[in-house]
Amino acid sequence: MVYIYDQIQKLKKQNLDHAIIIAKLMYHVSKDIEDYKTTEMVYSQLADKTNLNKFT
Repeated sequence: MVYIYDQIQKLKKQNLDHAIIIAKLMYHVSKDIEDYKTTEMVYSQLADKTNLNKFT
């Protein structure tokens, strides 16, 4: 969880939209807990708009 917190702090410094930050967090947490429905939903909505695999 420390890693995710650090990455969120980097995103905040870049002044990105808070919705994107939350979506990236949801994407990674849903992958970790194996919630494939949420993972697929976030990926299908945002994969073409942002790189979900990188926080920075």
